[in-house]
Amino acid sequence: MTKYCYTCGEYRDLTEFHNTKRTKDGKQSRCVYCVSEYHQQYYVKNKNAIKVKTSEWHTNNKEKYKQSRKIGKLQSRYGISIDTYNTILVAQKGLCAICKFPPNEEENLCVDHCHETNKIRGLLCKPCNLLIGNANNDVARLLSAVHYLVDGEVV
Repeated sequence: MTKYCYTCGEYRDLTEFHNTKRTKDGKQSRCVYCVSEYHQQYYVKNKNAIKVKTSEWHTNNKEKYKQSRKIGKLQSRYGISIDTYNTILVAQKGLCAICKFPPNEEENLCVDHCHETNKIRGLLCKPCNLLIGNANNDVARLLSAVHYLVDGEVV
């Protein structure tokens, strides 16, 4: 099925219109291309005002902004929701999977994952996450470091 776009004057497939509850057919009157063009032009025209307003919102909503960034980061980097993160956090009793200590008050536990399979292994505090990362996930190197710490002599 097609629909007429009132901005560009072309008939387009219904998939090329955003959904809305305001019309009988459930589709906006402008196609996605015209909507995109409109928003681009609006941004160019109002760039400074948008930046000021955005900055003010971030300042006035620090916790909300921080939470939304965390949710976006979890989804885009690891493909998990905040609920999945919280489930893992509860399973680990809020503690690092390696050192069993809680994170600093201002920090969250890091998501540790296998870089080859992207499978999540657990949540780590920042120092433990850096330890694993700096060792390049090399088990032999980490075991060697353990033996060094246990058996090493003071020079």
